[in-house]
Amino acid sequence: MEKKILIVYHSEKQHTMFMAINIQQSLESLGVNVDVKNIERCDPGEMVGYDGVILGSPTYFSNMSWQLKKFIDDSASLRVDGFPLEGRVCGCFTSSGSREDGLSCVNMIEVAFKLHHKMNVVKGIVAESYESEDKIVQICHEYSREIFQQMENS
Repeated sequence: MEKKILIVYHSEKQHTMFMAINIQQSLESLGVNVDVKNIERCDPGEMVGYDGVILGSPTYFSNMSWQLKKFIDDSASLRVDGFPLEGRVCGCFTSSGSREDGLSCVNMIEVAFKLHHKMNVVKGIVAESYESEDKIVQICHEYSREIFQQMENS
C-alpha cells in the first residue's frame, strides 16, 4: 500500500519552500505519494487523510512563523473526538540564520505534535542561511530517508 505524506510550509524568501520541494522529490523517489501545500492553502483537518505530515517554517527569533503557529493552534479542533493523528509520522524543518535558533524552532513544532497529537516525531532539520544549495539538498535527502524509514516501521 502506497504511503501518503503531506508537506505544509510557510516561506517568505523561498528558502523554506526550497527545502519543501527537495524533501518532496526525495520522498517521491522512494515511492511515497507526496502533496505539498503552502500554509495559506491548507486546512489542519487535511492532515487526517495522510500517513504522515511534515511542517516547515522559517525561523523568527528562535520560533516558527505566526502562520505555522496559527495552523498548529487550529489543529486543536482535530482532538474533539480523540487523537486522529496518533501514531502517524511527523517531521519538521526550518531555514534559519543560525543552528541554535533553528533547533529552538523545530523543537517547538516537535513538542506540539508529539504531546498534543501523539504523533511519532522524527527530529527536525535546520538549514542555515550560509549553507550551499547542494548542502541543503543533501540535508533534505537524508531527512527524507529518515521519514521514510519511520513510516515503514509504523
